[in-house]
Amino acid sequence: SVDIPEDKAFPVRPYWLVMLLGSVGAVGFGFAGSRAANLVEASSAGRGVRWSAVFGVLFSGMILWPFVHGTVGSGFSFASILMGGLFLIGALVGLWLFGSQARMLRDMVEGGNFLAHFIFDPVEWKAFAEWNYGEEASRKRAVWLVIFVISVVVGVGLMAVKRDEASVWVFAGLMGFMAVLWLLAVGLPWLTRRRDRKGTGEVYVGERCVYLNGSVHSWGKLGSRLDSVKLERKPMPHILLVYSYMMVAGRSLYFFRNYVEVRIPVPQNEIESGAAIVKALEKSAHAG
Repeated sequence: SVDIPEDKAFPVRPYWLVMLLGSVGAVGFGFAGSRAANLVEASSAGRGVRWSAVFGVLFSGMILWPFVHGTVGSGFSFASILMGGLFLIGALVGLWLFGSQARMLRDMVEGGNFLAHFIFDPVEWKAFAEWNYGEEASRKRAVWLVIFVISVVVGVGLMAVKRDEASVWVFAGLMGFMAVLWLLAVGLPWLTRRRDRKGTGEVYVGERCVYLNGSVHSWGKLGSRLDSVKLERKPMPHILLVYSYMMVAGRSLYFFRNYVEVRIPVPQNEIESGAAIVKALEKSAHAG
């Protein structure tokens, strides 16, 4: 056998400390980046940009560490490289999508390109926040259950076909990912309610973007479209807005639309403004 110098066999090993400190710094940036943030940076779009960048760094580490430690041939390393590569692609896509959304929000808020701007009475806003929490929590749990069933079927099927260590680690990675998704499905609505209960409530409505006290929704790009919009008066005045975007699934690349419901509260004394918003948005329904 030929002895290969360690610096040639593992060329990135000398930089392990730099990569570790970079990962720690990225996580710190994710938590601390919003302390002095403005409305756009503190919104879900701004947080999405920040955390997509953070996870991009961490998932890059999942790809690189087997090369640092020289364990590329093991099943665990294979699973780490595979899952890290897939998640890294997702992080880069998220960085692009959230960045585009943040630019739309900035144009709407700072450029004054909005149809309406509501600031709510605290009592009225908290009543909406509690009702909206119940609606959002039940919907997210239902979506998680569907994804969980699909992940179990895929993971068990892979282990049944491959019957090797790598497939077990891939299944473990999927279940870990589902655990994270469960925390998000339960935690995000709770965090939204917690944030809403502390504030008075602020809403911007634009032709292609909605800011809902920190949460941002947008449509009109990359196959996304506004599907329907109507004014509801019960149980409290709100605009029920439905938009959709294209998704792909399956080995045959089956395309389908994912529909999102957004409930935009309307102050009791602004019902006529709500009707005017609906009328303006109806013109762009199904466009995109």
